[in-house]
Amino acid sequence: MKIQDISLHVTHFSEELKHKAFQEDEVAVGGKIVSIIPPVNEEFPMYALTLDDHVGLIHALVPDTMMKHYNKELVVGEFVILEGFVNFITRKNKEEIIRDATVFVYSMKDITE
Repeated sequence: MKIQDISLHVTHFSEELKHKAFQEDEVAVGGKIVSIIPPVNEEFPMYALTLDDHVGLIHALVPDTMMKHYNKELVVGEFVILEGFVNFITRKNKEEIIRDATVFVYSMKDITE
């Protein structure tokens, strides 16, 4: 899959999330899954996915129920389009303020339509 294929289905690329999105914006992001970290909290199990959109990396949190439903599609190496809400975490690193975006995923978009 190429960047042009992804761009037809997403509202934001990784850098646009950081600079153009707002807290709780509804977005569609996409890319190749490069890592999946299983849940660390049993009460609210969420998987941490990292997508490479050929521009940068996107961090997404996917509920356990969605991972089970899409267990064949949500695997490392696959290209996906995910829809969700943006959440920002701001942190200070020495004198620099860093704004990290995470997408809380609620659905996966079928790009074969």
